[in-house]
Amino acid sequence: AVLSVLLLIAYLLWEKKRERRFILLFTCVATVNTGYFMQAISHTLPGAMMANRMSYLGAAYSVLVMLLIIMDVCQVPRRKWLGRLLFGISTAAFLLAASGDWFGLYYEAISIETVNGMTRLVKDYGPLHTLYPVYLLSYFVMMVGVIIHAAKKEKLASPKYAAFLVAVALCNLIVWGIEQFIDVVIDEKPFIN
Repeated sequence: AVLSVLLLIAYLLWEKKRERRFILLFTCVATVNTGYFMQAISHTLPGAMMANRMSYLGAAYSVLVMLLIIMDVCQVPRRKWLGRLLFGISTAAFLLAASGDWFGLYYEAISIETVNGMTRLVKDYGPLHTLYPVYLLSYFVMMVGVIIHAAKKEKLASPKYAAFLVAVALCNLIVWGIEQFIDVVIDEKPFIN
């Protein structure tokens, strides 16, 4: 969390040619990581849930910003309506995740537990929780699709650059997948010191 905030500050202070989308991306990453940190140090369920919402806020918009950056780098034109549509979808994904257990749709039940001095949410997923992974996977498929399209149209400087962009997008997907795997393993087995 500290590192991501420092990276945002460093970008704002020392980058002469600041780009709005990179400011947004650094802000989203800092928001996600700060939310995770705040959740880990929270001692109450409402505090942990607020931190969880903070993490979802950054996460829901970071994939949108990453897609827009990739589209710019790959010189893929986009219509205004597409940006608005994607922003609306990202907002809906955030609002669904932020609703928590209010309606039993995203989480049926939620509580906290302390593991090695850190708070963690114990979640029983609701019927609409599967929409968030679909949302994330859709964005990553779009990112990879844009990169492949641009590589075929020879709009990228080199195939190495295309491979790098694909690796960045897939790295994010892999990190998310590992997080989901660990969450399932921890929920199914007691934590062992």
